[in-house]
Amino acid sequence: MPSLAERWLHYAKCALRLFLFLLNNLYCIPTYTVWMWLLYPLTWVAPDIYWRIEGTLFRWLLHMVAMLSYTADYDVIEMGDRVDELEQDNCLFIINHQSTADVPIMMNMLTAHGRAADNSMWIMDVLFKWTNFGIVSQLHRDFFIQCGKDKRDKSVELLKTALIEDYVGLDRKWVLLFPEGGFLKNRKEVSQRFAQKNGLPHLERVSLPRIGAARAVLDLRAEHRPGSPKRANGVGHGDALPKPDGGQPRRRIRWVVDLTVAYPDQQRPLDLVSVMAGSRPPCNVYFYYRVFSSDQVPEDDAALTAWLYQLFFDKEEQLTEYYRTGRMPTLPPSKHGGREGLPPPRRLRHDPLAWLLRHLFFIGSTALHLRLAAAVSRGLCALVGSLAVW
Repeated sequence: MPSLAERWLHYAKCALRLFLFLLNNLYCIPTYTVWMWLLYPLTWVAPDIYWRIEGTLFRWLLHMVAMLSYTADYDVIEMGDRVDELEQDNCLFIINHQSTADVPIMMNMLTAHGRAADNSMWIMDVLFKWTNFGIVSQLHRDFFIQCGKDKRDKSVELLKTALIEDYVGLDRKWVLLFPEGGFLKNRKEVSQRFAQKNGLPHLERVSLPRIGAARAVLDLRAEHRPGSPKRANGVGHGDALPKPDGGQPRRRIRWVVDLTVAYPDQQRPLDLVSVMAGSRPPCNVYFYYRVFSSDQVPEDDAALTAWLYQLFFDKEEQLTEYYRTGRMPTLPPSKHGGREGLPPPRRLRHDPLAWLLRHLFFIGSTALHLRLAAAVSRGLCALVGSLAVW
């Protein structure tokens, strides 16, 4: 039992982390936004340069968020298939969704994998659009999907358009999708009723995935030729590469990555506030990857549904074993498409010096932008004064 002094020290540390996080938001997110607006004319003459700069600043912002969990000793342990070899491949990540900590923990993973963060496209709930990071995601061209029976079909149609214009057009690589359609605590009861009605297994650790968004990603067509001309807004024309058999052109995601996220306590997983404040004891968060070639994924709707359901049945089995024994089990080789010799678990690391330099960049940019704003304001005031005298 910690003493009163130890408890107050812990509370002070949490309050300081929260204050620093809010301060960080005040000089990082506006700086990113202002740079993107100032540089927007580049999209008319050199869109590739604009999106390269945007990707770099986006990755630096994600690094700010990643360091929240890293400095709180919430370490990400990667298991299963390696994904560092897929950073420049077109991949669909299928991820189970448990809490508000999922996004910052995912950012921890992305920024540890080279330039994966630059070239990622998030598909997330529309509510995220109105958070502090929402403006960043909008400028990065992430997609906000609306849930609910009356909006789901229309949202999936909009997603198909966004995938062609933003994912293909901007030559993004990784699509990050939480197909359960919400946090586990919100989806579990509905999922269990559906499973009981349709004779499916009872799930406690995950909920049944929704198929629409995954189907839209897997159905990408019109292969984007690298180096093809881009429109003024940076979106490619989507020239088609013919199929070898002379049929209609088709672009498939090359890999589907099944990612299972496991927190130490599923009844009380980490959340965004605990990550920001560092209020929970240090722990390991496990990321278990299974990489499937897109050729292994069925195209028929019924078969695809069964295939995706099986991924989540496997997650349920794996998570149940983890919470029973405290050890993340390795899935049988047959469930890895026949591959053997999985690498040992690896702990993600970040460079504190790079983090410090990025802080200095955002602070310096904020000072520059404030000086520019002050100069513009003085100029406008002088102009108004001159017009009034005239």
